[in-house]
Amino acid sequence: MKKIFLLLFLCICSNLSAQNFAPIGAKWYYTQGESGIPSSFFTSYTLVESVADTIIQSKSCSKLKVTFNHPSNQQYQTWYMYSDSQIIYYYSIDSSQFFLLYDFTKLSGDSFLIEGYNLRVYADSVSSININGNLRKEIFTHTNSLGADLSWISIEGIGNRIWMFPVLDNYITGPLRCYSDPSIGLYETGVSFSCDWNTSTEEINSKNFSFDISPNPSSGIFSLSFSKPTSIKSIEVYDVLGERIFHSENYLNSKLNLTSQSAGIYLLQLQTENGIENKILVINK
Repeated sequence: MKKIFLLLFLCICSNLSAQNFAPIGAKWYYTQGESGIPSSFFTSYTLVESVADTIIQSKSCSKLKVTFNHPSNQQYQTWYMYSDSQIIYYYSIDSSQFFLLYDFTKLSGDSFLIEGYNLRVYADSVSSININGNLRKEIFTHTNSLGADLSWISIEGIGNRIWMFPVLDNYITGPLRCYSDPSIGLYETGVSFSCDWNTSTEEINSKNFSFDISPNPSSGIFSLSFSKPTSIKSIEVYDVLGERIFHSENYLNSKLNLTSQSAGIYLLQLQTENGIENKILVINK
């Protein structure tokens, strides 16, 4: 009888222990833009932090504090997440219901419904990612339920690499810059110089040189002009997901050819002996 009681006690305690998803101390840093400014160009950042465990409708949940760092002020939200093994639910305060958000049990070819959004998500492929010695499942998904074909990557224990919740392709929040928790440490996606970098206050912008790009927008051919003779150490171009699509060391050409890229908005990062400067590129086709 004592053994049965002990097992029941351990089971109850395990349900109240730290969550597989969003353990206390977990932090997500997302790039944050303002209306009319692409978020992936590092305007500011949103911090999501798991701050406590709580009970909602008899379910052990993680309480997440969300801080939106706007240039002139900060805004706050509170989210609640519940994990059942590899299936993640979020709690809607408006409807007092739990809705499925992620299902990491799915295999390639499977699908699941993000219920609060009525969004059918299809798993295109499944792989794994090594984060500081920890293997996590990575699911490549797509949906056309929002009127557009959208592709996302979600990492087990972390979530979507764009934003915690589904977003359209004109989002101004995301992508994910960094994630950390006491178990796996710090994971950086590479879309920003640092997790909490804010270009409005921290952008490196040397006064010793400047350059212009024309035409901008263009069909993909851009001309670079400088205020004085300049030696380019490196030139890099990133898409809105933070993926580097062009890189060159000791660049000698005054023209940049991106005609192979799709129409959209890109970030150009130029490094010379005088410093680093960023410019936004727009490709129209």
